[in-house]
Amino acid sequence: MAASIFDACAIAGKCVSSFFNTIDPTGSGIDAPGLVRHWAITFDVQVRVLATVLETGSASIAELIVVLPGHPAPVEAIMAMIEAGVLQREPGEIGPHTRISMPSGTSGKGAGGTSSPSLTPGAKQGFRHTNVVELRSSVSHSSAIGFVPEIFIVDVADCTDLSHGINGPIIYCALTGKKAYTGKSFKGRQRIVDGHLSGFDRLVVIRDAAGHMSEEQAGVAERILGLIVNGLPGYKLAHHLPNGDRGDFAEYLELRLFVAQALCLAKAAGFGFADIPVLHFVVGAEGDPEYPVFAGRRPADGTAYHLYAAGINAEATEHEGEWIVHAGSEVRSRVTRSSGSAPMTRRHEWLFSGVLAEDNGRFRLNEPLCFGSGSGAANFLIGSKGPNLSAWTRPPADDPDSLSPAA
Repeated sequence: MAASIFDACAIAGKCVSSFFNTIDPTGSGIDAPGLVRHWAITFDVQVRVLATVLETGSASIAELIVVLPGHPAPVEAIMAMIEAGVLQREPGEIGPHTRISMPSGTSGKGAGGTSSPSLTPGAKQGFRHTNVVELRSSVSHSSAIGFVPEIFIVDVADCTDLSHGINGPIIYCALTGKKAYTGKSFKGRQRIVDGHLSGFDRLVVIRDAAGHMSEEQAGVAERILGLIVNGLPGYKLAHHLPNGDRGDFAEYLELRLFVAQALCLAKAAGFGFADIPVLHFVVGAEGDPEYPVFAGRRPADGTAYHLYAAGINAEATEHEGEWIVHAGSEVRSRVTRSSGSAPMTRRHEWLFSGVLAEDNGRFRLNEPLCFGSGSGAANFLIGSKGPNLSAWTRPPADDPDSLSPAA
């Protein structure tokens, strides 16, 4: 029996049928009266599932998978119909043998039947109006990606006990006392059991239970996890922060919430952080500690520089090898791919913390920022690897009104 279930899942995951070739996992579904609006559901999907349930009175998830050959996510479609109230499932853990049936009070004749069941005001037949809405052309609609944190806690010495079913992109944190190691893996537990966590005591593995997280988003989440943990009072990472990965600010905000929720779950489950208020997980650190917000408004000593490139104006002071970019300086909103992920990552972090603010299609610094070099400062401000140091100018000693390139 188990073999037949896995065979059905394997068949459903392959494009052996042309019925489902138009399904787009990034879409929002078909907007049509009487149809559950979900990316995994088309008219064919809903009719096939309902026909099977109506014909037999009830069907297991495994039996419904069989009627959706070629569907990329048949279980997702079935669960969406349950969430919408079109179907109901038996109580208990969800598995291949879970029975699915029509909701109580629904006509057994289903679509095409001759009965006319009564409708409650504001609701469609078989739908819970809180989950499924009819959108008119005058209504704008959008939705969040919806990352759902799921955690697994284990002693590092027992990490091989983690299930092989923990696959796909994950992030993780290991602790010994207040020393932490954070990382990511695109192959589930495979990275965790390779021995690099020896010397640590406890481990929490975090994944997106909804299955929406991409490898790039896991890269962003890995940096957020390290940033938050490293910013907790008394805690320290055993390694440098990773640069993260590219993405937009909306994704960054969702991933901040995802990591914060996961850490709150880990604390509640006894993983660690017993001395840390949950607010620290939600607020997090302000940015990369290697590029701190400068304590003073402007240093009294040092060499003044000005940058005008890519349509932005910025001022900085070089003082004992450090470059302090002044508050009020402009930051380009666009980042070129050649500049790497770091400039975009820092934009997201400082927008999140309020160090940066949006201003007429660009950003503006609310606080001074400290960089280790003029090239690094220019790379961040311009969002490109060029012209970097040569973009800075300073007045020569004999003509304070003239600007010459930075050395």
